[in-house]
Amino acid sequence: MKKIIYSLLMLFSSTVFATENKTRYIMKGFIDSPKIQELETELKANSSMREIEFVQSFGIYKNEIELTIKMLALVDQYHLHTFARGNCAFACATIFLYGYQRTLLPNAEGKSTRLLLRPLLSRDDEFLKEQTEDFFKKIVARSGNKLPAEFLSWLYRVKDDFGAIHIFNKADDQNRFIFFQSIGKGKLEVMSELSPEDIGIMVQH
Repeated sequence: MKKIIYSLLMLFSSTVFATENKTRYIMKGFIDSPKIQELETELKANSSMREIEFVQSFGIYKNEIELTIKMLALVDQYHLHTFARGNCAFACATIFLYGYQRTLLPNAEGKSTRLLLRPLLSRDDEFLKEQTEDFFKKIVARSGNKLPAEFLSWLYRVKDDFGAIHIFNKADDQNRFIFFQSIGKGKLEVMSELSPEDIGIMVQH
């Protein structure tokens, strides 16, 4: 009987410990309304959950502005720390950069983890300059002004094309992490000598 009671107590203790230490929510792939709802439910149910990790996410496919606003509100409400593994692109990069702490994680098989930041788009795939600038001001402030505000101007250097800022967790052979790309041309252009740490992003090796 004592062994049974002891076993039950150990099982109960392990369950409680696992619940109390559920600190990170993993979000894979595109960010959509059902995933945001699930995240909100998990945050409400787990008082210790204060981290969200984005894995191989190319942002938000539909309702980009509305859902980005919703995600930023959750980051603020729960003071979330953000993590990224693999690609974290477009709205994912905006949300990641708004985290109270921001960490790039190692990717599988030696590949780089990459943030890919571009202007937000309307439902008709047109640049939303005002909304993009509003979000960018928020992430610059969240970085403690370490993220240069002038980075945004690079996104408007191209016409009738997508411009994107790439921030890698690994440097190239000349120790550079941050590049600009005109998607149509495809070539990466060095846009800064700063490292992720210089702009308020931690890198976990």
